[in-house]
Amino acid sequence: MSDAGLAGVIAGGLTARLPAPDASGLHPPHRRFRGAVMVADASGFTALTAALEREHGARGADRLASAINRLLARAIDAVVDQGGTVVEIVGDAIQAVWIDDGQGLAACRSRAQAAADAVTALSAEGTAAIRLRAGVGVGRFEAAAVGGFQDRWDTVIWGPALTAALDPNAAPAD
Repeated sequence: MSDAGLAGVIAGGLTARLPAPDASGLHPPHRRFRGAVMVADASGFTALTAALEREHGARGADRLASAINRLLARAIDAVVDQGGTVVEIVGDAIQAVWIDDGQGLAACRSRAQAAADAVTALSAEGTAAIRLRAGVGVGRFEAAAVGGFQDRWDTVIWGPALTAALDPNAAPAD
C-alpha cells in the first residue's frame, strides 16, 4: 500500500465520526462506541535482529525495518478487507476497530476475528522469524482525537474492548 493510500485508511473512518474540536483545544473530540477492537504486534524481533546484524552488519536494521513495513502493509490490507478501520500503527503494532452500526456485535467480532486470523498467518517475506500475534476484544470502547498542534490530530482508543484485545484473560467487555 502506498503512503497516499495509507493516509486514507488510518483512522479516517473513525475520526470522521468524532465531533469537531472546540475552539479552545482543551476538550478533545471524543465519542463512545460499541464494536470490536483488534491489536496485533510482531514477535520474533530479537532473533531476527541478531541474525540480520550478523549477516548484513549495519544494513541489517534497514532490512528489518523494510520487512516490518511490508508485513504491516499486508496486515492493513487484511483489516480493510474485513471492513475495519486502522486506528494506529506504532512501531511493530497495529490497532484496528469495527464499529457496530446496527449489524451487531457478533458481526463485528466475526470480521475482526477473520482479520486477526489473516494477520497471524502472515510472516515477513523471506523469513518465518517475524510473525504477528493478534487479539480481539468486543464491547465498549472510546475514541478521541488528541493533539491539535499545527492542526495535527492523532486518534486514540481505550476501554474494555481494547483491554480484552490486549489480554485474552480479561473479562468480556460488555
